[in-house]
Amino acid sequence: MPPDRRKVLLIYPKTGQDVFGVNVGLPIGLLYLGTALEAAGFAPEILDERVVEDFEAEVRRAVASEPLFAGISAMTGFQIRGGLRVAAALRELRPELPLVWGGVHPTLVSETTIAHPLVDIIGLGEGEGTVVELATCLASGGEIERVPGLLVKRGGAVIRTPERPPLADLDALPRPDYGLVDVADYKTIGHLLRESQLQLSTSRGCVHRCGYCYNLLFNHRRYRCQSAERTFEEIRHLHRQFGVRSLFFFDDYFFARPDRVRRLLELIEADGLRVTFEVSCRVDFLERADREFLERLKQAGFMELLIGVESGNDEILRRIQKDFTVEQVLSVNRKLAAAGIHAKYSFMAGFPGETEDQVLDTVALMRRLLRENPLYFLSTIVIYTPYPGTEL
Repeated sequence: MPPDRRKVLLIYPKTGQDVFGVNVGLPIGLLYLGTALEAAGFAPEILDERVVEDFEAEVRRAVASEPLFAGISAMTGFQIRGGLRVAAALRELRPELPLVWGGVHPTLVSETTIAHPLVDIIGLGEGEGTVVELATCLASGGEIERVPGLLVKRGGAVIRTPERPPLADLDALPRPDYGLVDVADYKTIGHLLRESQLQLSTSRGCVHRCGYCYNLLFNHRRYRCQSAERTFEEIRHLHRQFGVRSLFFFDDYFFARPDRVRRLLELIEADGLRVTFEVSCRVDFLERADREFLERLKQAGFMELLIGVESGNDEILRRIQKDFTVEQVLSVNRKLAAAGIHAKYSFMAGFPGETEDQVLDTVALMRRLLRENPLYFLSTIVIYTPYPGTEL
């Protein structure tokens, strides 16, 4: 079969925490990359190991047409293992195929990533512009060292190309082409209200400084978001096109721009849209919110808030730089109960220097939150993982 100079493979390996219909959400990052490639005249194909029964057969089929390159996503942890497994298969099937890695892990620990023999190129940071320029360069036989935002192996040396600035205007990005995947594979069930959900992303980055979070190095506490108008159109499109009545926001922090949130509430209220939302929020933001705002949130569909508490001990909260206290958590929990908003709090244990008594403080807080709020969803305590590049 002759090589297809316009085809690009985009691969999403298993994450190790994949429960079909529960937490296997849309590969939104790859959808944005694929949409950018389509707009530039390329033919992207997304292979998602989480939703394919015979993934090896799909890889063999896809590589037979000799695409320009294979892009592999990787988060720190189990997904790297899956990425290496598919990279090894690709190298055996077509040794000359460029293996391009992208995502949080290759960006944060690029030097050790590029050293691996199954990594040829790394796309650093946001990829919409980089993936198009790389595809264009490979299709035309150009010099990839001139493409900004890459780490490239060349003759035993590693070349870092000029830095690519992050996207300034998220409204300028086209709507993701959901036709690149079978959307039915990605409908999940909401944590609390148990509605069928799809997922979307309306912002990037976070202004806060939690010591365990990748954002401090990846986004440098920068925050960018779609306008309220663009966000509303995305919500309405997913609701009308796919019939979902609940949406999950993949945003790292949705409420960083309260003015945008208030404008979005106005648009939802004026339209009469009936959709519920599951979205991340912070304790300090909710403590500042008044009863009227919380009631508007609920009426507009923001009925499931995911809140990172992490610890029930003030010293640990100080060490991990959460910038709120246990007493604020308790106050917010009572406010949410009064407003009728469901809350799911997340907790961690195993922070550096944390004692057994401090872990038990977290357990005691979880039990108290449950006593004081019947709408509180009791989650488990997860084990802290020291991700590369984070402050902790």
